[in-house]
Amino acid sequence: MSRIIPVNVEDGNKRTHEVIAKAQSKYGNVPPMMNIMVNSPSLLDGYIDFSSAMVGTLPRHLRELIAVAVAEYNRCPYCLASHVVGAQRAGVPDDVIFEARQFRSSEPRSAAILTLARLIVTQRGHVTDQELAAARAAGLTEKEIVEVVGIVVLNIFTNYFNILAETEPEHPIVPFLTSDS
Repeated sequence: MSRIIPVNVEDGNKRTHEVIAKAQSKYGNVPPMMNIMVNSPSLLDGYIDFSSAMVGTLPRHLRELIAVAVAEYNRCPYCLASHVVGAQRAGVPDDVIFEARQFRSSEPRSAAILTLARLIVTQRGHVTDQELAAARAAGLTEKEIVEVVGIVVLNIFTNYFNILAETEPEHPIVPFLTSDS
């Protein structure tokens, strides 16, 4: 059971109904996370807009690999389960997903993106000039670097939200790679 009560949409006000309709239009349904977020319609509206904006240069499979890595690092069961399924639906093989959960990839471009994502997360944005130069040397453009930051931040937001709320995963639980001891 979630620690924050999901909104009963029928009981919501006009703004709640508008944002839920926006979510349904965009996603086809309203996942459990959004039923909790809509306690603040502005929060859910902002999440939908930010999430939509992050569909930029990086293809879906790379966005999902970043998401599984960040969810694994932050130990968010809801997000890890959701993004493992998302990566699978984007055609990513399970062994590649497993590697990404450790911020690793055998494919050089994906490895550079995941390395940058790891640095952003673990160093809380304090990426050195040399580390940024390495990302560029690996072929990442300024636009891609900026998008990686956005995707990481979006996923940190949803991780922290769902960890705090203890949102019930809608997909099968994915065990974390290491224990939390």
